[in-house]
Amino acid sequence: TSCIDVAIEKSAMTPSAIPSSFLISRLQTDGMTDAERALPALTRSRLKTLSNWPEWDVAFDRQLDQHEAATVFGKPILLSSVPSEERRNVLRLVWSNSVKPDGTHKTRSCLDGSKRSAPWLRAFVKTYAASLSYPGLRLFCALCALQGKIAVFGDTENAFQQSPPPVKNCYVRIVRIDDAYKSWFEKRHGRVLEWDKYVIRLQRALQGHPEAGFLWANKI
Repeated sequence: TSCIDVAIEKSAMTPSAIPSSFLISRLQTDGMTDAERALPALTRSRLKTLSNWPEWDVAFDRQLDQHEAATVFGKPILLSSVPSEERRNVLRLVWSNSVKPDGTHKTRSCLDGSKRSAPWLRAFVKTYAASLSYPGLRLFCALCALQGKIAVFGDTENAFQQSPPPVKNCYVRIVRIDDAYKSWFEKRHGRVLEWDKYVIRLQRALQGHPEAGFLWANKI
């Protein structure tokens, strides 16, 4: 069911011999149903075959409701109205679905702004974002202790959807294989659109856009 399971099988390790730290990396959780465990991947098309699909459907809608509240996406516009020099800056949504240990269904939509799908984006956007290394973290903690400071660490939910928009106009194409947005849009806005003719203006540097990390780092 995962690359971890394959590695275990090939190494002929018995369950009792598997280090506990190794098991943490398993893709399955205690909150999954037997039917969910049996799926090779938690894709939307496969999830639709499950008896608890309505719960997953709500999870997809909840993620897109959050995007709408954060003004991630603009209103659908005709692709023909997009300036010709911007038409190649059209990306597609990709979904990552999981089940938390408590059984909560989690869906996350990102952009496919990879080098393979959109190599041209990296030619005119800044992609560098500072990250904290272990030596840097240790030095930071040591300085806090030396100076008697209190260090506060925090996290944020859906960080990139709070970022500024990309420097260059970018659009999302609702492709045929992904009907999550189509379904959500019809429920929330009561309209059925020919999505092959429409795109959505990206108003936040959503995760997956090569500029998202840089813009989020600047914001915080």
